[in-house]
Amino acid sequence: MKKRALAVAVLSALALVSCDVDVKNPVVTVNDSESLTVDTGSVTELKIGHNVGSISLSYGEGEKAEIQVNYRYQGFSQKVVDEIGEHIACKAETEDDKLVISIIDKESGKPFSYWKNNNSKASEVTVDLDVKLPKKFDKFDVASDVGSITADSLTGTFDVRCDVGNIEMTSIELLGDSEIVSDVGDISLGIEKVGECEVKLSSDVGNISIDTGTLKYESDDEGSKPVGAKKEIVIDGKCNMKLECDVGEVTIGQEE
Repeated sequence: MKKRALAVAVLSALALVSCDVDVKNPVVTVNDSESLTVDTGSVTELKIGHNVGSISLSYGEGEKAEIQVNYRYQGFSQKVVDEIGEHIACKAETEDDKLVISIIDKESGKPFSYWKNNNSKASEVTVDLDVKLPKKFDKFDVASDVGSITADSLTGTFDVRCDVGNIEMTSIELLGDSEIVSDVGDISLGIEKVGECEVKLSSDVGNISIDTGTLKYESDDEGSKPVGAKKEIVIDGKCNMKLECDVGEVTIGQEE
């Protein structure tokens, strides 16, 4: 049975809407924001599917999830940007034992990208998400089409994917099988602790760098490729990690 607990949206930030028009270049730009607070109950898993914009993840101090949403949309008329503002919204709710965050069309409840593709193709919309989670969260499923993903001081298992954009993760405790992928963009991973796990980092075009901190590692270097790099290492004797980029370099650092 699905569990649903609708997010409580704090909309006071809507008063901060700003609008700019360049007389020489008649593009109307609107900056808007809202804050959401979600009671996550016993949920410990996060799922985000995002189109365009940055995603920042960290633990907060409370028992509720707090999401700061910053919108930026541009169009060639005030009517276009007003219409976007009437339709776009951030939805955050617990469903199937996960906290699910998505950008939707207010009217239909479907992904906002569907509405935009059918009604406002000439506009540009960027949504930046700053998500602070209760410390009980230990599973992260995050995907972005275009935009950077950053994560700081998180613990658990990770499925992080970015089509175009950099992924930067610092002070991470890898306690389960994980995969971190960027099609076009750099991947940077700083490791605080590891458990028994299999981890894969890959980038089609971009560099991969990891820092094992105080943890020792053994390298099974498969040798250089004509272009790109591929390496396998074992961290702290229990975390098997594969690192591969088609165009780019792989670097591994460790504290002396």
